[in-house]
Amino acid sequence: MTPSPPTKSIYESGEYLAQTKTWHEEDAPFKAKNILKMLKRHDIPLHSVADVGCGTGAVLDIVAQELPIDRAAGFDISPQVIEIASRRARPGLVFSQSNPFDSGETFDLAMALDVFEHVEDYLGFLKRMRVIGRRQLYHIPLDLSVQGLLRRSGILRARSQLGHLHYFTRDTAFETLAYTGHRVSDCFYTTLGYDQEMPALRRLATLPRRLALSVAPDVGATLLGGFSMMVLCE
Repeated sequence: MTPSPPTKSIYESGEYLAQTKTWHEEDAPFKAKNILKMLKRHDIPLHSVADVGCGTGAVLDIVAQELPIDRAAGFDISPQVIEIASRRARPGLVFSQSNPFDSGETFDLAMALDVFEHVEDYLGFLKRMRVIGRRQLYHIPLDLSVQGLLRRSGILRARSQLGHLHYFTRDTAFETLAYTGHRVSDCFYTTLGYDQEMPALRRLATLPRRLALSVAPDVGATLLGGFSMMVLCE
């Protein structure tokens, strides 16, 4: 009996792009701003950057414009978004559907922004990130909160609409990174709507989170949800 070919993931088949319409490209300025904030806090010299799970390439494009990087390479398993990302390509900025872990290439910084919660073997993914990057930068959604567990809708939305397979709190995210051999150098919370460039109504809806971020971020992330973390590792 001939085995059936493996089923394509929702990212490879085009289903995720059809569902999200934009692959969340509208959040690119927000993510790029926080990447640059982290890198400037440490004055890290970078010649090469990999964005694993780069989506449409918008985040990497912004970062590459702001920093003197010789090589910026974006990787994604989706042929649809790599086609979109490739329109941004220029000397020093390239995009590929190839597997970055098989290339033998290493980078000064390997980024995975809102990525490993989508990956079935997320522990193996994180271990391989350490191989290709001298440093690693992660943006991690913290889906688990008291409010989210009480309402349940947040967790279900993260799975059905965002494709999240794994869910984290601040502490479980740190434990996961430590288990896979990472050493956290720095981290800070992020939340959409805190950035003043966001639309006014979106900022108003996140007012409780913005207040919590300023006053008691650990408590806010635990109770309210809607937070992510930008984490720099070595």
